[in-house]
Amino acid sequence: MKFIVPAFLLILAAVPATAQSDDPPPAIPDPVAQSPSNHQDSARLTRTSSGVMPADGLWSVGLGVRTYSTVYLLDGFLVRVNQNDVFLQTEVTPWSWLNVWGELPWRSWSDGADYIPASGSGLGDGLWLVTVGSPLKKGFLHAALIGGGNIPVGDEANGLAEGVVSPRAGGVLTFRFWTDNQVPEMRIHLNAWHRWNKAEE
Repeated sequence: MKFIVPAFLLILAAVPATAQSDDPPPAIPDPVAQSPSNHQDSARLTRTSSGVMPADGLWSVGLGVRTYSTVYLLDGFLVRVNQNDVFLQTEVTPWSWLNVWGELPWRSWSDGADYIPASGSGLGDGLWLVTVGSPLKKGFLHAALIGGGNIPVGDEANGLAEGVVSPRAGGVLTFRFWTDNQVPEMRIHLNAWHRWNKAEE
């Protein structure tokens, strides 16, 4: 018995090891073969727009600051007027094909001359955009139609408002490259717009 018992224990110890070695290794998901998630959180890209719609159900509210300058012809000279905006933005995508964006700025400036005061501040006209879009060509091409305009709530006395609604409309084509690659995705946005400037009519 003293020789049979050790042999029996050796067989029991070898059986689990053999069974474990026969199991196939767990499958490792391939990140290249998976469609990347949409990390874009806005259809508005500063001065252009994207045809790729943000995730539906997304609602964002933000507060931002921007600094820029505008060149005016004052007293026969080109004068650069510095401007600053503190703006409130909101954006909502209730469905996968619809996006609504809006902005309301508080505007200030300095270095004014001639008919522009040396400095000042006030509420500027707001902006709104509605985007309706859909993916085409299996996600390589995205198309969207955009409509919007200004919100005439600004200070007209300080020249910060048009005093009338000037609508705009346009279309967007967005091309997506390398969406299933390990390199960063590249997007090309083509925008075409028309704005009806009612303040000059």
